Amino acid sequence: MPLDENEIFCQDDRKSIYSAIDMVKHLIMPNTPFSEGTVIQICSLKYNVCYYQKEAMVVAMINWCSKVFNFKYKVIESSFDKENNRYIFDI
Repeated sequence: MPLDENEIFCQDDRKSIYSAIDMVKHLIMPNTPFSEGTVIQICSLKYNVCYYQKEAMVVAMINWCSKVFNFKYKVIESSFDKENNRYIFDI
């Protein structure tokens, strides 16, 4: 359930979701019976805002899509940048 009944995703969340789906849409389409009429509705996101990283949201959405639409995506390499205290993803 959403944190709030009228939860609205922030602009960064929406950009990350759109970016991830755009990156894998060619893998989603063959795995849905609805072809061009496919609609993806995401009702809620759950994450710890203290550890939020918009790049990680893209990776998380790609992983979610691969599970929901049953396709394999390349391994996304990551490393931790200690100096900046954040993960770096090779997408």
